[in-house]
Amino acid sequence: TEVTFGGNTVGVPQDGSTVSIDGDFGTLEISYDGEYTYTLNPGAFTTTVSLDPVASDVDGNQTSFTKNGITVSIGDARPGSSISDGGDLKWKDSGAEGEGIGIGDNGSGDDKVWPRGEVLNVNPDQPAEEVVLTLADISPNNVGNPLSVEVYLQGNPVPVELTYTVPNPAPADGIWEITLDSSDFGGQNIDHINLFNEPGDGSVSFTLNNVQVTYPACDCAEDEFQYTLTDGD
Repeated sequence: TEVTFGGNTVGVPQDGSTVSIDGDFGTLEISYDGEYTYTLNPGAFTTTVSLDPVASDVDGNQTSFTKNGITVSIGDARPGSSISDGGDLKWKDSGAEGEGIGIGDNGSGDDKVWPRGEVLNVNPDQPAEEVVLTLADISPNNVGNPLSVEVYLQGNPVPVELTYTVPNPAPADGIWEITLDSSDFGGQNIDHINLFNEPGDGSVSFTLNNVQVTYPACDCAEDEFQYTLTDGD
């Protein structure tokens, strides 16, 4: 008696113990009488993509761009801000404090997401299980100040409003990572995100260095094992 997956075949012991065999997406454990368990590999069906922006992505005058299925755009200015809507996505290289996408031609922000009230929107092309936001140019003068994050969940027009405080000491090399996971929202997937420094709050100026998105598991693939039973009679 044996079990096969692909080019791998293992014998099944007749003493009642089990044998394991790996598939592409999980592991089958089976005994001689045909009873089995199947354990899915962690993240087996998830797909992870990264924005990986470069300066040429935001050449010219544009309010949004899409790369690897992730759209970054300028959102509406926050109520109470001193800026007008609009602006232009810019690439900002801050040397030792990192580089990334900011907003230019809209106030005195020096091509970062600044001044207060400027909004950067991150929108994956489908609801996401996890989104990791990597921010750059986080400097010591931002320490202890709040960054506002609005998370719009799948099918819900009302955002979850979160606040992240810049850690002390300031992040090494100006890089700060924020992870948003569907498990933090009762398993609801993430539709899109707004990032901004709320008018009236202490200053947090930044650029968007990268976005990594993990899309949830699907039932679009399967492992197929062949179990061959040999009659002892």
